[in-house]
Amino acid sequence: MEGRTAAVAAVLRENGRQVELLFIRRARRRGDPWSGHMAWPGGKREACDSSMAACSIRETREELGLDLQEHAHLIGTLPLLRFSGRRPAALRAVFAYVFALHGAQALQPGPEVQEAVWVPLTYFGRWSSRRPWRWVARWLPPVPPAYRYQGRLIWGLTQWLLGELLKRIRDSGSRAAGDRAEPGDRLPGS
Repeated sequence: MEGRTAAVAAVLRENGRQVELLFIRRARRRGDPWSGHMAWPGGKREACDSSMAACSIRETREELGLDLQEHAHLIGTLPLLRFSGRRPAALRAVFAYVFALHGAQALQPGPEVQEAVWVPLTYFGRWSSRRPWRWVARWLPPVPPAYRYQGRLIWGLTQWLLGELLKRIRDSGSRAAGDRAEPGDRLPGS
């Protein structure tokens, strides 16, 4: 695949009786179009990455000091996002990997991360968690309702990937309740 590729890690953990999902708020940096946005840990593939999964693991370690290879296991992937663009260096694809974290691990946000936030999955099931919003420039069209968690906006690419993850979790839960499932059509380990 020509052009740049990137990988992100959706990290789940059990905290008491609830499951939480890890998000980062990107540090504010001049020239970074995603500066200050909420996202999953991740970034572009480097020459040292043996695979896209290795890229998501390396980026998570760099951004949060969290070693997924040691403290988590891979439970699945989300649909590949492909982009078209005319520039040779443009982002071409984003790979998303889902990890289950083993126990409580300390996070140490690096210079690219303003903060790390654990959000309960149950939050995303509430209708009140999604609200319409507008760009700062009023002349831009409104965007679909985005998630707002304690003043943090989760939208765009991360919101789309989150929707895919929630759909997979919901589907695996309904199958566990007795629906028929085809082999291999749900997240491993779920």
